[in-house]
Amino acid sequence: MAERRAKGLCMFCDEVFTPGHQLKHKRVRLYVVELEGEEEEETAVVDVNEGEATAEPYILVNAINGTPHFQTMRVTGYHGRKPLHILIDSGSTHNFIDEHVVKKIGCRLEAMKPMAVAVDGNRVFAIAICRQFTWQLHSTTYAADCMVLPLGFCNVVLGIQWLSTLGPILWDFQQLMMEFKVEGRRHGLRGATPHKLKSADSKQMSRILAQGS
Repeated sequence: MAERRAKGLCMFCDEVFTPGHQLKHKRVRLYVVELEGEEEEETAVVDVNEGEATAEPYILVNAINGTPHFQTMRVTGYHGRKPLHILIDSGSTHNFIDEHVVKKIGCRLEAMKPMAVAVDGNRVFAIAICRQFTWQLHSTTYAADCMVLPLGFCNVVLGIQWLSTLGPILWDFQQLMMEFKVEGRRHGLRGATPHKLKSADSKQMSRILAQGS
């Protein structure tokens, strides 16, 4: 995996990994398992989402240290009346929520087996998940599962796990504009400009990573 990542290759094929490439592997395959019984043979059919079942969770380091990146767009959402700094990130595989935010909001967490999340060659471990966390963007409510991590410079990261549920997306990375449809209605988002974002030095980055190790 380290060798393929160093070459910029996809973990599941020999193509170069690009934003949204994971969607090519989100195909449902059927595996037939034949079980031998005393009287007759039974056949069990299991649906496996190959992309999500084997892919290691990955989050861009920019989502943690707050530096701008061409694969991301920052917007403001709300959980009730509380504002949320949301990073829409096409370079991260899953959705994540900051551990301090869930405590302030009072979200119900579900313990999970420690899962390694790759961060630019390092790893942090997620041990809890917030099921069907809800937030609002322009009066529209969304919900998604979010793994809990110490994010530092944003409250929520929405990765391919959420983006893949929106269907076709028109995304202008240069103008930081995004359009998609939800239940037949067109929605548009405009991201914050880079000069409004903060960055972290090496000491801050090490402290953030240490909190999640």
